[in-house]
Amino acid sequence: MADQNEKNAEMNEEIKMTSAEKAGDKSCPQCGATLVYSPTRRKLYCQYCDYEEEIKKAHNDKVMEKPLDFDKIEDSVSYEWGQNKKMIVCESCGAEAIYDELDAAKVCPFCGANHVMELDGLKGVMTPDGVVPFKVGRKQAAELFKKWMGSKFFAPGKAKKQAEPESFFGIYLPYWSFDSHTATQYKGMYGIDRTVQGKDGKTYTVTDWYNCSGNYNYFVDDELVIATTKHDKSILKAVEPFDTNNCLPYKPEYLSGFVAEKYSTGLKDAWGIGQGQIHSLLEALISDHIMRSHMASHARIKSMDIDYLDPAYKYVVLPLWQSSFKFGGKEYHFMVNGETGKVGGKYPISALKVIIVIAIIVVIIVLIYKYTG
Repeated sequence: MADQNEKNAEMNEEIKMTSAEKAGDKSCPQCGATLVYSPTRRKLYCQYCDYEEEIKKAHNDKVMEKPLDFDKIEDSVSYEWGQNKKMIVCESCGAEAIYDELDAAKVCPFCGANHVMELDGLKGVMTPDGVVPFKVGRKQAAELFKKWMGSKFFAPGKAKKQAEPESFFGIYLPYWSFDSHTATQYKGMYGIDRTVQGKDGKTYTVTDWYNCSGNYNYFVDDELVIATTKHDKSILKAVEPFDTNNCLPYKPEYLSGFVAEKYSTGLKDAWGIGQGQIHSLLEALISDHIMRSHMASHARIKSMDIDYLDPAYKYVVLPLWQSSFKFGGKEYHFMVNGETGKVGGKYPISALKVIIVIAIIVVIIVLIYKYTG
């Protein structure tokens, strides 16, 4: 009888595990709890019994781009997240976030409001093509924040000692990534400086300008466009860059235990933004090319006609820790890059330190003027 009970228990356990696998829910084989991704271990692990499990690598580690053909995109994308997920919407800030189905989502991870509502499934939400997994853990993120805060000269000393981040939220933010060969016809001018002596005996720099034109070919690789408007762009810029060479094909295991924000900027709008970013990039590159080609000191671009050849895209999610701290009755938000550990955010400024620095600068200027005339 005992043997039969053991066999029944094993059979029930097998049925339980098979059901979990079919549902896409990664359960701990030792205690049944949900496995979550650990940035420091780079594995799935159980927070209760410390069980670890490797994440099976994809047959092809490269994230493949898709042709940017808006007429055929619907036929080429996937909406299957591969795991039980749910989406919540914040009634305060309007952000939409994707959670593991069993997670209790009571607070918005973006604004902290507790007015959240669960939506019906993930219909129409495109599956990411790639993910840059977290490498920086929660504890390390807190340590990096303290170090960053301590390096801010204008921050009050009291704030440096007392600033303690509130609970960290691990978030995967949505980005569109674009590749394209570009062929650019440009018209511009280059300037060559020469020194002349004026009638007053003083020397002056004069720039002689010459017209130029040409063709410039360049391959744009992984031009990133943030696909959300819910975050402070200056903070996001401060924590960049992300190394997209570390981007892996999407697997739901990397998102286990974290929140993924749904994109609010669609692909067409993102491509328009991306073209603007690429235009600025090419303008800088062509200006440098003109100066080097003509041994010039300056360059101006009059016009650029850019052809995009075989543009392609991929939808990727990138890791960020988000938190805030309070000081002097105000709340200051900051982020930590979940891949590199780079910190960016807002912090209090000491008015006294600013006044002292300005006073020192004024004194130096007065002394220089006094002794140099």
